Amino acid sequence: MALKALNLDATETVRVGIREFRENMASFLGNCDRPVAITRHGDTIGYYIPARPRRSENEKAALTQAVSRFHEVLAANGISPEEMIEDFKRTKAGQREEVSQRAHSEQGA
Repeated sequence: MALKALNLDATETVRVGIREFRENMASFLGNCDRPVAITRHGDTIGYYIPARPRRSENEKAALTQAVSRFHEVLAANGISPEEMIEDFKRTKAGQREEVSQRAHSEQGA
């Protein structure tokens, strides 16, 4: 497996002190779309690199359109979102019960 070189252009990198990074870690982990250079006394000691970039405006528009279409299909079939959620919960509960029964029967075998 070849390692890919990482180019951390200073114009794309956010620089923050280690204390600020630690205090606001949840925000950096959930909302940051650029690499973060973590510093201590002005020296870079590490980087946080997001695993995936934020969604583009086109992706957001496509997701919004898909949600609208989904609601149209539900309405056309007389299904409320609440009914769909309850059906999903029943299905998941049934699957968990099947797994539990299978594990129980395998223990007895």
